[in-house]
Amino acid sequence: MRCKTFLVLVPILASAQAQSERSVHYNLLLNQASVHAAKGESRAAFTDYDSAFAHVPWGLWQRMEAASFALTQGDTSHALLYLEDIYRRGGQPLLTYSNEIKAWIANGFPEPELGRLRMAIQDWSVHADSVWIKALAEMETIDQQGGRSDEHIYLVNDSLNLDRLIELTGSRGFPCPSITGASYSTVSWLLWHHRGMITSSPRLRYFISLAEAEIQKGSIDPDLLCGLQDFEDVQAGRPMRYGTLLYYYHERGHIKLMDRAELNRNRALVGLVPIEDFAIQFGIDLDAVTRP
Repeated sequence: MRCKTFLVLVPILASAQAQSERSVHYNLLLNQASVHAAKGESRAAFTDYDSAFAHVPWGLWQRMEAASFALTQGDTSHALLYLEDIYRRGGQPLLTYSNEIKAWIANGFPEPELGRLRMAIQDWSVHADSVWIKALAEMETIDQQGGRSDEHIYLVNDSLNLDRLIELTGSRGFPCPSITGASYSTVSWLLWHHRGMITSSPRLRYFISLAEAEIQKGSIDPDLLCGLQDFEDVQAGRPMRYGTLLYYYHERGHIKLMDRAELNRNRALVGLVPIEDFAIQFGIDLDAVTRP
C-alpha cells in the first residue's frame, strides 16, 4: 500500500490512558511471559502465562506459544491446560502453525484428557459468532485477490473490506476474539493494510474509534492500534512512540525511537514490556539499530 505522510489525529495514547488498568496489567503479564519463555525461564513464564490467560480474552498466538514452550520443557500438564484453552477460545485453526503441538496431538489423548478437549471445543461452538467468522474468511479471500500486486485492485478490496467491517460491527457488534476466535487475527491484518491512511480516511478513523471503545472495555488487546501509530510516526519522520515495528524496520536501516524512558512509559500504558526486553525476543541489537 502506498505510504503517505500525515499529521496524526487519532489520540491513541490518550485512549490508552483511559483503558482499564486491569486490562493493561494482564496484557503486560502476557507479554512478560513471552520474554521469560524466550529466555528459557520456565517458572516465571508459566506463572505469568497462567495469570494472564485467566483474565484476557485475546492472545491466542501467545496461548500457542505457551503450549509449544511447555512441550519443549517437558511439561505436558501445562501444555494440556493451554491446548484446552486454545480449543475453548476458537483457536484450533491456528494449531497448524506449530509443529510441536501438531506432533503431540497426532499421538492422541487418553481419557479424561480427551473428554476435556472435546468439551472445550463444544464450549467454543456455543460462543462462536458464525456470521462474523464466515464474513472474516470472505474478507481474507477478497484481500488476497490479485496477490496484492496490483495497487488499484488491492485499494478497492481494502475499501470493500473496511465497509463490511463497519457494517457488520453496526449490526452484530465488534468482532472481538471472544466471538471470532482465530478469525480475530484477520481484523488486525485488515487494519494493517490501511496503515498510513488514518488522516485521509474518515471511515478508518470511525472504525478505529469503535476499536478504541472495545479497548477501554477490556474486550480486545490494549496494544492493537499501536502498530498503526508507529507506522504513521515512521512515515512522518518522527520517532516511533511505541516501538512495536522494531522487528519490521530493524533490517532497513537506522530506527528512530523516542527517548527510552518516555518510550517505555508509552509501552507500559498499553501493557507492553520495555523495549529492551522486546528486542531480546527478536534477537535484535537495540543499541546497534538505534545508534545515530
